[in-house]
Amino acid sequence: MTTPAAVRQANLDQRNQRIRDAFYKRFTNVPRAQRPEREQVVAQLADEYFLSEKTVEKVLVGYR
Repeated sequence: MTTPAAVRQANLDQRNQRIRDAFYKRFTNVPRAQRPEREQVVAQLADEYFLSEKTVEKVLVGYR
């Protein structure tokens, strides 16, 4: 049986991985000519996941 804290951490890790995958798809894995500004992609992800831009930046950089 898992503790509630372990479940919360697992959910947080899954969310962070989804954000990283979406960033890779929208920014990193796009040809340079079609690539939008990084700030624009971060703002889109923040709106999509109902987070602040600062939180999304921390997820992308790898901070907890």
